[in-house]
Amino acid sequence: MKDDSYILTTSGDRTKKVWDAQEKKCNGVLMLHTGSVKCLSSHSTNSDLVVFGLRDGSFAIWDLRCKINSRIRSDEVCLAPTILVKGAHPSSQARRGRRGKPAVVTITSVLYLKDDISIAMSRAADSVVKFWDTRNLKSHVTQACPQPEAASKKAISPDADYILSGSSKGNAHIWKVNKPQAEPIILKNHHGELTAVDWFPSKMGNMAKLDYLISRTFQFRCY
Repeated sequence: MKDDSYILTTSGDRTKKVWDAQEKKCNGVLMLHTGSVKCLSSHSTNSDLVVFGLRDGSFAIWDLRCKINSRIRSDEVCLAPTILVKGAHPSSQARRGRRGKPAVVTITSVLYLKDDISIAMSRAADSVVKFWDTRNLKSHVTQACPQPEAASKKAISPDADYILSGSSKGNAHIWKVNKPQAEPIILKNHHGELTAVDWFPSKMGNMAKLDYLISRTFQFRCY
């Protein structure tokens, strides 16, 4: 964060801390008690804006400049989230609990897109990718067509045109950001769960994929 001068950490006690890497001290604690953090993404041009995906299916946005609702705990500044959206990823197909309530759908991947206003996120139950406009968070704007397999971590291409996703069945999916309803391109060359994906920042169209056994590099031609 902030030209690599700050580090953001999360822990099992549901706290998130901002550290000054040079001074080696905590600059603030991001407080939230609705669920533990599963993923996070910082804004592409404003590193003070960070979005977190939570285990309970919610997501929260912090503006590190906003300290109106801050308080002091053990000499640390505690910051409340700027925005909290609960139940962001409900699933009609998810199992219901003992009292008939929908099962918790964990958000496993979240991305701040490079248009500076949109957020993409997916859940653990399937590969549905939902797109949100941060100017109006009453409901998601649209969603990408689901695939019959659970999605893992995601990464946006350096030109912000494509989203790359792993999956539980070893396939990689590539969506075009401005055509979320279109079927994704599918790359098949893994024998186990595809747990991590990323793009090479300096080589347009090149990506790396990692499963439990081996990592591979692919070249993707953009048309």
